[in-house]
Amino acid sequence: GTSILELPKSHRIQSNMEEQARLKKAAQCLAPLGFHLQGPAHPGEPGVGPLRLWPGGLCVSRSVGDLDAGSEVLPVPHIRQVIIPLEGCRVIMASDGLWDVLSYTKALKLTRSKPTGAAASTLVTAVSRDLRTLDDASIIVVDLLASATEHFPTVVLRANPMAGETGKKNGGLFSCFRPEPVEPDSREASAGSTGHLS
Repeated sequence: GTSILELPKSHRIQSNMEEQARLKKAAQCLAPLGFHLQGPAHPGEPGVGPLRLWPGGLCVSRSVGDLDAGSEVLPVPHIRQVIIPLEGCRVIMASDGLWDVLSYTKALKLTRSKPTGAAASTLVTAVSRDLRTLDDASIIVVDLLASATEHFPTVVLRANPMAGETGKKNGGLFSCFRPEPVEPDSREASAGSTGHLS
């Protein structure tokens, strides 16, 4: 199959109510960037961008190497165990610099036909060309396959023959109006659903 599963919980303070509660309980300052662009928004000021932890201005609650943000920013990732499909899977581990500009579905579509090194390079290029962000991105692509002789693009095509059709030019001028196949994205699915990266 070609389903997508978000492995960790979101570490974004803006969207993670549990992390917001943990940080508030620890008497941490949570506020968006102030209009003056020099620190947190003043009380009552709407601010700019997502909710951040001050000092430091991080918009994530788990990070490595951001010592100026204080001891409440945890260097420990959220861990989730999943069963890997027999045919294998691809894991894309990346910082928010990637996920701020690409959805899981877009990352899958950009990389599923490439070996791991080329897949990571493609994602780095996509981030560097996106003008909406100046953030950095750390990206690692790992294929977990049943056999060392297998290649992920081959596994995907065997599991989903339609996956190879995206690069073909068929349908002429009006092919752009043909709907794309729907691929489940765990960020859009219910919390109880299962899936896997592939």
